[in-house]
Amino acid sequence: MKDVIIQSLKEMVEAIESSSKFSVTLYEENGKECGLELEGWTNGGVNMIHFLDFRSDDDNILDVIDICDKIMEIADNFDVDDEIDVHREGDSYRRAFTHKMAVADFEQWEETLQELVARAEDVAKKYEDILFGEDIEGIKVSLKEIVRN
Repeated sequence: MKDVIIQSLKEMVEAIESSSKFSVTLYEENGKECGLELEGWTNGGVNMIHFLDFRSDDDNILDVIDICDKIMEIADNFDVDDEIDVHREGDSYRRAFTHKMAVADFEQWEETLQELVARAEDVAKKYEDILFGEDIEGIKVSLKEIVRN
């Protein structure tokens, strides 16, 4: 089962990074692997970092289905208007982007997130039947071997 988990995680990271829109970084707290940072740039050059938080006992960072769920949550909660409001608080952003440019840029990013969901779902569906009901809690796999830091 360990080999299947490693393969599924490798495929998930490849799916996330395949568009070259995202890089994946492992997040650790007190020596425990507890999150993934997905970093990318909008077409207009805005740095976007999305955190997949696995500090809850309900989620397993080694489960590609949980990873997919976290990505879907980010995409579902992404709000173009909220993102514009946050970024327009900065003077340099307001000088660089008209409101119309900001809307177009973040609408494109919203599409990028939906494309990411589709890629993540493909991997999750591939392993759903294999991992369903399996106890992967006790399996020791380090994401350091899979995710570049």
